[in-house]
Amino acid sequence: MPSGMEAIRERLSQVETILGPLAENETQSVNDRLAYAVEMAERVAGQYMDAAEVSSKIQILEGEIAVLKKAVVSTPTGGGSSKPIVL
Repeated sequence: MPSGMEAIRERLSQVETILGPLAENETQSVNDRLAYAVEMAERVAGQYMDAAEVSSKIQILEGEIAVLKKAVVSTPTGGGSSKPIVL
């Protein structure tokens, strides 16, 4: 059974498989590598939240565009211009 520090090293190795190297060189401490892993995870989480927010706004805009398209199609043109007037 691995010791506590060995278990941490194994897990960091797994994280490095996903994120890439967590150390600039082999002499960096486990604590430095762990701090970097936390920083990268926070960065990724922030990007995910930004992407989720953008996705939500896009869905709202798509709904608004659909309503506007329906309004344009159902608006009588009155024999004038075939282009809708945008105010």
